[in-house]
Amino acid sequence: MNFLPLSWTSDYDNKTYYSVIYNPCGYIHIELVSDTINSTNEALFQAYDRPRVFFNDRSQYSSGDGSDSQGPFVLSRATARMDDIKKFYSKDLNFSTIYNKEYDDGSEVIVVAFAEPT
Repeated sequence: MNFLPLSWTSDYDNKTYYSVIYNPCGYIHIELVSDTINSTNEALFQAYDRPRVFFNDRSQYSSGDGSDSQGPFVLSRATARMDDIKKFYSKDLNFSTIYNKEYDDGSEVIVVAFAEPT
């Protein structure tokens, strides 16, 4: 199975993270992320100049029972209609924008999350 190993730095905590992206079938791509890697495999990971996952204070959830923390589920999609996507998630689904950045090459990323409970 082909895979793409990347290393990148988070905008949130400035830590280096490691991703392995693979395509098990069809149009599905799965990305596994860790902040640690076996040093003997570190040379396999190529540097990527942008964050792959966007963390914030809401990214870590605890079950409250002393077990390991749970991380966020991330769904990514590419679009040429970013304004429509922003409207759909903010107006139609009432999601909050927690990160929005436009890069020098014109590409843009937006991260949304369920609105905070009131």
